[in-house]
Amino acid sequence: MEFYDFPLNQNMQELSQHGSPSFPIQYYIDEPVHFSDCTIPLHWHPELEFWVANGGSADVQIGKTSFCLEEGFGIFINANVLHSFRQTEPTQNLQCPNIVFLDELIAPVTSKIYQSYVQPLEYVKG
Repeated sequence: MEFYDFPLNQNMQELSQHGSPSFPIQYYIDEPVHFSDCTIPLHWHPELEFWVANGGSADVQIGKTSFCLEEGFGIFINANVLHSFRQTEPTQNLQCPNIVFLDELIAPVTSKIYQSYVQPLEYVKG
C-alpha cells in the first residue's frame, strides 16, 4: 500500500498549497488508510475546511478537543486551528470528501459581509 506524504513545518503548519491564487479552493477525498496509523496527522492551515466522514467513523481532534465523528456527519474547521483525523477501525475504507478554501472566497476582505459574518469566525474557539 502506498503511503501519502503530509509535509509539515516545525510549527505543524501544513505546507501543501490548496488551490491557487486565481482559484483559492481545493476539493479532496481523504483516505486515512494511506497515512501512517490510519491517521491524517495533527496540522493547521490558514484556510477553512469542511470534512465529512464517509465509509465509517473517524476520531477527530480539533485543538484540545477529541471526539468520534460518525459516518455521514461532517465538521467545519476554522482557519489556523490544529486538527487531525484517524479512522476508528483499520478495516474501514474511509473516503472522506473535504473542501479547503480561503475565507476570502466567501466575500472580499473589505466587504461588509466579510467584516460582519466571516471575520468573526476567526475568533470562535472550539
